[in-house]
Amino acid sequence: MNPKVIVCLALGSATLLADFSYTTTSRVTGGAAAAMSRMMGGLSKSARQVTEGTTQTVAIQGNRKVTYDDKHASIIDLDKEAFIEINFEKRTYSSVTFAEMREAIKRGMEKAKEKMESKPDTSGVEADFKVEVKQTGQAKTINGIPTKEMVMLIQFIGKDTKTNQSGAMDVLNSIWVGEPSAVPGHKQEEEFNKKMALKMAGAFFGSGANPQAAMAGMNPKMMEAMRKAGEEASKLQGVQVMHISKMGANLDPATASQISNPNDTPQGPTAGQVAGDAAAGAAEREALGRLGRLGGFGGFGGRRKKNKDAEEPKAPAEASTGTAQQAGLLMEMVIEMNNFSTAPIDASRFEVPAGFKQVDRPGMRN
Repeated sequence: MNPKVIVCLALGSATLLADFSYTTTSRVTGGAAAAMSRMMGGLSKSARQVTEGTTQTVAIQGNRKVTYDDKHASIIDLDKEAFIEINFEKRTYSSVTFAEMREAIKRGMEKAKEKMESKPDTSGVEADFKVEVKQTGQAKTINGIPTKEMVMLIQFIGKDTKTNQSGAMDVLNSIWVGEPSAVPGHKQEEEFNKKMALKMAGAFFGSGANPQAAMAGMNPKMMEAMRKAGEEASKLQGVQVMHISKMGANLDPATASQISNPNDTPQGPTAGQVAGDAAAGAAEREALGRLGRLGGFGGFGGRRKKNKDAEEPKAPAEASTGTAQQAGLLMEMVIEMNNFSTAPIDASRFEVPAGFKQVDRPGMRN
C-alpha cells in the first residue's frame, strides 16, 4: 500500500478516536426555586448548591461517554449498549441495557394508557401546545467562544370548556451556540451522538417493539409539539456554550437572555442561629415559669402577659425584584459549558471501580 495512504488512514483514525472533554455548570438563578433555595440555604448545604451551582465533567472516548463529579458518574457504553450509574459514596453501581430501558419505557406508557382509558378525563380541560423558534441575531463571546443566540418558546395551554377560561405555562429557552470550528474536539461528541441515535433506534424499534403504539394514547397535539421542538433543536449546529431556561407564566421572549441575581433574595438563617433562637426562647420561658411558681410575683402568677417581641413571628423580608425576576417566574436555570479539551483521558474513567457492588436501578423491575 502507498505509504501516503497509510499515513492518511492513521491520521483519520487518530482524529476519530481523539478524546474530548469539557465541564458543565448548572445553577438556579431566579424564580420561586431560587427564593426557596436562598431561604433554606443557611440550614441545608444541598439547598445552597441549587443557586451556587454544581459542576460536572463530560468526557468521550471512542464509543463511551461519561458524565461525572466527585459523588456520581453516568456512563453510556455503545459497545455494551448499556447505561451505567455509579455511586462513589456508597460504592455501588447499576447497569441497564438499551433493551431493558426500552421495555421499562414501554411498560410505563402502557400503564399510563390503561389509566387514561379506565379513568376518562372529566375535567373539561382541553390542552394545546405551541412551539416558536427564532434566531435573534444577537451575538457575544462566552468563555472565549463566539456565539449566536436562538430563542425557543414552548407553551402548554389549558382551556376550561365549561367556563371558556384559559391559562398557559411557558418554557422559554435562550440557547447560545458557537461555531464547531471554535472547538476542534466537538466533532467527537457529534459522532458519538450519531452512533447512539442509531443504536437506540435499533434497540427501541427492533425485536417487534412498537413504542409508537404505546404512545398512541398520548395527546396528539403534545406529540406534534415535541416533534417540532425536536426538529428545531436539530438545527442547532455547533457547540451549545450557554443555555438559559425559564419556566413560568406570561414570560416575555425579549427577556430570554436576562439572568436574575439570586443574591437579590435575602439569605435565610443558619442552623446555628435557629438553634440559638430556640435555646434563648426556651430559657426565657423557663425563667418566666419559675417566677410564676413564686405565686404572682411581679404579675407573673397564673397567666402572664405575652412577650410580643419574643413570640409573634416577624414578617419575612420581601425579596427584591430585578428586571429578570418577572412575576410568574417559577424557575430560571443557567447551564454553561467550559474547559473544552482534547487531552487524553484515563480509560478508568469509563469503567466501574474495582470492589463496587452491583445493585438494581429503581423502577426497572416493575
